[in-house]
Amino acid sequence: MKKLFVAFMALATIGMVSCKKEDANNNPPTPPPTPVDEIPTNISTPDAGKMTFVVCVDKTYNEQICNTIGMIGGFCSYEAASAAVFEKVAETENWYSYTMDVTDATTFGNSKLTVVAEDGSTAYDYEGTGGEYALMEGTDAYLKLGDDYGTANCIQLVEGADLNQKILYVRIGKFKANPCAAYITYTINAKFPEICEESNILPAVIGNFKGSGWGTAFDMTWNEAGACWTVEIEGQANNEFKFQAHAGSWDGQPQESVLNDETGEYEWKDFANIVLTDETAVTFDFSDPEKYRWPECNGEKVEYNEAGEVTITVTVTNREYQDGDVCVLAGNFEENAWSTDAYPMTYDAQNGVWTWTGMVPADFKFKAVYNGSWASGDDVKLLKDLSNATVSFTI
Repeated sequence: MKKLFVAFMALATIGMVSCKKEDANNNPPTPPPTPVDEIPTNISTPDAGKMTFVVCVDKTYNEQICNTIGMIGGFCSYEAASAAVFEKVAETENWYSYTMDVTDATTFGNSKLTVVAEDGSTAYDYEGTGGEYALMEGTDAYLKLGDDYGTANCIQLVEGADLNQKILYVRIGKFKANPCAAYITYTINAKFPEICEESNILPAVIGNFKGSGWGTAFDMTWNEAGACWTVEIEGQANNEFKFQAHAGSWDGQPQESVLNDETGEYEWKDFANIVLTDETAVTFDFSDPEKYRWPECNGEKVEYNEAGEVTITVTVTNREYQDGDVCVLAGNFEENAWSTDAYPMTYDAQNGVWTWTGMVPADFKFKAVYNGSWASGDDVKLLKDLSNATVSFTI
């Protein structure tokens, strides 16, 4: 069962300190940069019809910002190339601001803070790490933190909040990647079950490291001396990746046996994303069949659907339908694969569900995207028998 949760962060109260001192000629001194934990006093109230976002980047991670920061998502655009670009607040080291029209902030989808590279480009790969967002100075009356992957990792508007001439303060810690830093060469090694070796697998890695972008898989090669598969990639600490049994095959991910706390039984789950650290040589041993398996080579591959028509319904929990809500079906369609707007669902007010009917390709897998937020958990897959032709699930 898939559930989309919304989490709220506790209000952080920031003290303000002010002091003045003049020199012997009664000239005021040049003000030093605003300390990290002191809200700048030189941010003006926005004009009527405007609102201003002010972001404090934790001093520990401010070095990731070689240019500035931006915001992608519901307040501006879901396209990284159209990100709202912030300006550094004058006389500060780590504060950034962006002023926009209130009418442009009517979408309640998620918005994420991201680093803007020196060339002005940005990407979701540079976004703030989950759990690193916090609201400041009463901002929780206007903003809330969205939770679509288990941690607070995006900003949402509070419904009905009056945003006119408001200054909204947000704190962010580290970002997933630093587009300004040099890339490091990582050596990834992996050992797989013997049955996989007998199945002639051609393993690969895919992720948000350099050259992949979750779209291009890098083939691994057999290392006879180390009796393992190996590949070198260029990446940075906090980049993520996954293994594939065959390049481009998302069904070919390793799975691990995970205890279900509710049932008390172990279940097979896709192995979680692996996060790169400062350790440049990484080895994974998946050879224990009690702990790990690969569906493509364990002789247990589940057969999924053939191409055909299907009706999919989505029930949203923890939120009543509001005018302007949007639910989209994203999946591995032959056209507009994983698009967040190409296959909108229709709200059935009588039954309180979202529905979509259409043709899907063979081996179809999908997720719902609700108000810009992806449903948590693994992709949903359709089994081979589509005689029922109706699939329902909850987020």
